[in-house]
Amino acid sequence: MCLGLLLGTGSATGQELPAEELQVNLSSYFDNFDVQIVYPNVAYTRSVSETTSLTGRYLIDVVSAASIRGEAPETDNDAGRRVVDVVTSASGREEEPEGPDDLRHEFGFGMTTLVGGGLVSVNGIYGTENDYTSTTIANTLTRSFAKKNTTIQLGYVRSWDEVFPATKTWRRDKNVDTFSANLTQILSTRLVGQFLFSYSNNRG
Repeated sequence: MCLGLLLGTGSATGQELPAEELQVNLSSYFDNFDVQIVYPNVAYTRSVSETTSLTGRYLIDVVSAASIRGEAPETDNDAGRRVVDVVTSASGREEEPEGPDDLRHEFGFGMTTLVGGGLVSVNGIYGTENDYTSTTIANTLTRSFAKKNTTIQLGYVRSWDEVFPATKTWRRDKNVDTFSANLTQILSTRLVGQFLFSYSNNRG
């Protein structure tokens, strides 16, 4: 699990707050299995005081195929039938949908503040789609030393996910705890050394 992706509050490092900015991005992905994804997102960061800034973020995934699709093997009597994802049955529809197969909405809110010479970030993320919801709280503490040549970052991420496939009758939970510790050392004007540690515990 990548903390940089989860936090979504800009590139704050050391004892500096994220810059005030409005970001609007449009990204896309496609492959040769008829999967096409477009995910626009917008994020706004604003300072509310000399020591605190807030960030709001919204992202939407527009998915044309919820899982890999392809032609059935030649030995299959139903030639041309779509191959079903046996785990989620996400592409098990007999007819092609008129709209996208899936829409995922993600909402995020974060606060970054200077505390005791360090930088503390607290972020909440909620994602939802037709058969899955995810709630995440991510926290980091960043502290720089030696004229900002040495930076230590500690992180903790907690996720509460719920899975409820439309083709099944059950609902199941997945809980994830992730701890991280990163050390960054500037060695010269062109050389930086890093030590990255991460431990994740998944249940469900």
